[in-house]
Amino acid sequence: MSALVLVPVAASVTQVVTTVVTAHFDWRLFAILVVLSATPAVGALVEGRSPQRHSGEDRTSGRSGRDLGSGLPPPVGTRVFTGRTEPLRRLRSCEAREGNLGPLIIAITGLGGTGKTELALRAVRELAVDYPDAQLWLEMRTYAAAESRMSMEQALRLLLNALGVSPDPHLTGVAALSRTWRSATENKKLLVVLDDVDQVDQVQPLLPAATSAIALTSRHPLPGLDPDIAVVLDTLTQDEACTLASRILERAGSPDADTARMIAAAFRLPLTVRQVADLKAANPGVDLTDLLTGDDQAVPDVTAGDQLLRSLPTDARLVLRRAAYYPGSLISPEVAAVMSGKPVRSVRPVLAHLYQRGLLLPDRRTGYRIHDLVRTAAQNTVSPRDRAREQAACDERLFHYVHLATSFATRALYCAEDVAMPDESDVHRPHVPAPRFASNVAAAAWLDEQHTDLLAVARRCVAQRSPRAWKLIYQLEYYQRIRGFYDEIVELHIQVLRQTEESGDLLGQAGMHQNLGLVDMRTGNYPAARGRFHQALALYAAAGNPTGQAEIHHEMHHIDCWLGNLPSAHAHGEAELRFAQDGGTLIDLAAAHADLGWVERLEGNHDSAHRHLTASLRLYEQTGQPRGTATAHRHLGLLATARGDAPAARTHFDQAMTRYLELGDILNQAETHIGLATLQRRPGGNLRSRCLSESGGCISAGQG
Repeated sequence: MSALVLVPVAASVTQVVTTVVTAHFDWRLFAILVVLSATPAVGALVEGRSPQRHSGEDRTSGRSGRDLGSGLPPPVGTRVFTGRTEPLRRLRSCEAREGNLGPLIIAITGLGGTGKTELALRAVRELAVDYPDAQLWLEMRTYAAAESRMSMEQALRLLLNALGVSPDPHLTGVAALSRTWRSATENKKLLVVLDDVDQVDQVQPLLPAATSAIALTSRHPLPGLDPDIAVVLDTLTQDEACTLASRILERAGSPDADTARMIAAAFRLPLTVRQVADLKAANPGVDLTDLLTGDDQAVPDVTAGDQLLRSLPTDARLVLRRAAYYPGSLISPEVAAVMSGKPVRSVRPVLAHLYQRGLLLPDRRTGYRIHDLVRTAAQNTVSPRDRAREQAACDERLFHYVHLATSFATRALYCAEDVAMPDESDVHRPHVPAPRFASNVAAAAWLDEQHTDLLAVARRCVAQRSPRAWKLIYQLEYYQRIRGFYDEIVELHIQVLRQTEESGDLLGQAGMHQNLGLVDMRTGNYPAARGRFHQALALYAAAGNPTGQAEIHHEMHHIDCWLGNLPSAHAHGEAELRFAQDGGTLIDLAAAHADLGWVERLEGNHDSAHRHLTASLRLYEQTGQPRGTATAHRHLGLLATARGDAPAARTHFDQAMTRYLELGDILNQAETHIGLATLQRRPGGNLRSRCLSESGGCISAGQG
């Protein structure tokens, strides 16, 4: 599994490093090279704190074995697709132009409901053989609610994560991420699909290298794009509409040529033809006119959606309307149950019924999607006043549920039970159980899949000025940090900081300053990080929160250690221990002992360092925190090496390496290899020493 906090180093640099180290072995030079190779990850070289407060768990195991590009698969699509013979022919024959300086660009435009997404799905299937490295699908969600729309920073980070490019904390902003994206796609054959684009500015930063292709869908042409192939979709002809309706009815086991002709005579928009045909297939014994209007008058495309919704049973109409308020894209049974206020078991058959009626689309994950036109029509079935009141109630249930689910995911991602969870008084008992996770890999996979939707929920929570907003984004920050969503962290935290300042919420302010300080520390802006941490420390003190004060001293201790200010680091370590003893958890105590042991070792106080590190190891083992346990072993190995106790050092390093391998923690594997190399540097051990060092250097460069 790839490291989450490392930036890949070019092969040439790795070769130079290896050559220098092996030919002229200088330990100071080697240490500098290793640190430089992991400079963006320097903020991760800390241990033992709960994730939302601790900068040092950024090396949680990574991709969980996913293939290249598997993080952004296309939707499932419909089973019946007809009437687009000429566009499909053009897609099959399209090839990159000789001498083209950029990627192949395919633009599919047309009104909403004309089948642009379905045609893009066919493009993926037709062209996949020509672009075998990956097919990446991004829903830009231009016409969704504001909080749901995909930002350029978010889109670029998703694309880079899908390619396995580890987050570089120095890469923030569209320009820097776009350059990295183009570099990452050099010599790769990728097909990228941007669904639901509105402006050319949404496309240009996402263009891959010239060896790849990009397809986009939009409701209107995009001046300045200059696509290699442009497909404009219109409504279907009557014959095409009849064929589509006939095949849908046939596939449902109720062929009816007369009904197909009736549908085609009234409707031309592919989305409406599908919905009406699905409605008839679900009600084979009822006349089509009775299903739609109750009389013999046909319904035009523009009002068919409203009629289809009015024909639904009351419970189905309610579930669809409330699910339409969801700011994300995946309508899972759990989400629909939360939004509707009904049990999951009663919602599942309703969702299946809505799918059979053509009002929901199957999703690549476990659930459904709603077309924007259906979403709007569903929301418009109630008055604006009732809609606002109903949406507020749905939002409150959703915020409770997502806060709890994110807390469970963060706890599993950190591999410890010692992660702050919402209090019973803070979270109503949900009628829908939040997901639980058996491992950090399972939690990471769930967060990878859900992050876009979770971010949309967090943005709505902030926009609604919910008092839960800071707690939700505080939990989400840990995952965002290890995946590199720094721009989103800053965006949300700055907004919520203002709100907590207005409301006088001291803990909320402290948490926001703390997390912003962690981002500053990860991006190497230590003066800004110190400023944030000092503000957080004062706020935690004013709120009477000793745990928060211990956490801040922990972070400042590490900054001082990295910068070589050992007296200040020692003072912060002692303050951390006092506050941890006053009101902290066992992991807080373990972290404080580890920090003091670290600085005591650097100062040469070996006996005191051994006492603190042994206490830290015992506490980490007691709490079942594998990464903290591994780190304590590594520090004890370094201490034993300094004291000349080679057998003890090797035992501790072996224990540390075993746990880091289990966690997929590449950075600390490298650090442990360096410790083993140091141990082997004795007469007759130079070759072994160099081998271990090279191994550590390669891993540290992301090549292991």
